[in-house]
Amino acid sequence: MKIFALLTLLIAHLTFAETNCEKDFKVLLGSISENRKLQEKIISYPLKYTYIDTQSEDMPLLVKQLSEESIKGAESSVYPLKSTQQAYGLVQQILEQNKSSAKVSVFKPETDYSLTYKFQIKSGCWTLVEYINESL
Repeated sequence: MKIFALLTLLIAHLTFAETNCEKDFKVLLGSISENRKLQEKIISYPLKYTYIDTQSEDMPLLVKQLSEESIKGAESSVYPLKSTQQAYGLVQQILEQNKSSAKVSVFKPETDYSLTYKFQIKSGCWTLVEYINESL
């Protein structure tokens, strides 16, 4: 039993290291949906965060930069984990993808909950460069 646990840990560690620079975007997307630490590693810091100012009458889009410390210290992950997606009925959809960039939407159908994530290839690796929260 201990050998199985050690092998599982070793495989998880190797998988983590390999997917940190995953060439297949869909595989990376699946990996970050299951691993918050991997998410934090593929983020380009500071992360551009765009959101709707719901406190203002005209609800403008505001932009701020999220530091590595603020992301790692947050209660929830930047990209919803698979368990969160399932619990809240969220749908993940790749909107655009080419060799150097991709855009993914995570939303709840028939609601105003909508998140968009922009990824780019940097130094040969997929990197999360922007997080857009269009929820009201």
